[in-house]
Amino acid sequence: MVVHRAECRPVVSDNYMKLKKLQIKASTKPQRLSQQLERAVTTVFKPVANHDFNVEHEKKKKSEGKMVRAERQVVLDMLFSAFEKHQYYNIKDLVDITKQPVTYLKEIMREIGTYNSKGAHQSTWELKPEYRHYQSAEEEEMQTDYLWLRTMSTPETEEASVLSDASSAEALAEIKASSKPSVL
Repeated sequence: MVVHRAECRPVVSDNYMKLKKLQIKASTKPQRLSQQLERAVTTVFKPVANHDFNVEHEKKKKSEGKMVRAERQVVLDMLFSAFEKHQYYNIKDLVDITKQPVTYLKEIMREIGTYNSKGAHQSTWELKPEYRHYQSAEEEEMQTDYLWLRTMSTPETEEASVLSDASSAEALAEIKASSKPSVL
């Protein structure tokens, strides 16, 4: 909030008038001036029809050749193996992985995946629920526990490694409890 208001005016003196005169002269000068040159300017830079990076890119494209459509099942296998590693991919990454044309890849992805146009995973593809084979946290824990059981080499666990998968969870709990050091 403004409480006091003040107006300031400069003291009109010769010094102030000279300063204003210089400011007015400077503002009336044009920003750019054209000059007539006596001889042409020769520089090292000459226009180039095709730059080096364009030539390299063209050579790389020719060496790779055109993308040829592979068999559908081969492409599906590549896609499913890629989606085992990550849940979301953009189309550019899928093209790099499969080396297939974009239109062919989109055609396949429309059948097996969904395109995310909104949200955190915008512009990415993910598999439809019927094609996902992600393990639940409980199944994954059981699998890691079972692998842990297999890697143990004590006599107690050799008996447990013979157990079937159905009873391995119960046996695992018993073995873990018995293998913990007791505190006195």
